[in-house]
Amino acid sequence: MLKPSKNQSGNRIYKQEDIGLIKLISRLLYQERYTIDGARQKIEDMDDPIEQMELELEAATVSAEMIDSIKKEISDIIGLLERDPMAVDKGDNKG
Repeated sequence: MLKPSKNQSGNRIYKQEDIGLIKLISRLLYQERYTIDGARQKIEDMDDPIEQMELELEAATVSAEMIDSIKKEISDIIGLLERDPMAVDKGDNKG
């Protein structure tokens, strides 16, 4: 599947499509834990593996609302971390 051309000195020349295929193979092998034969079969079953990979990346994007929610949670955590650990919370009186 991956057959990059070579220059006059014998060095491999990778095109953008080759790099996309390498990334797809890497993801299938290391993230999705396919065997080499399984990854090969998965790529052969795809009509256009590079286009398929791009569609999967687009589907994995996060909405603006989710980003805002994450930002708020991070701000709250930072606020808690910036508090003086020796300060006594007035709402925690148990006696």
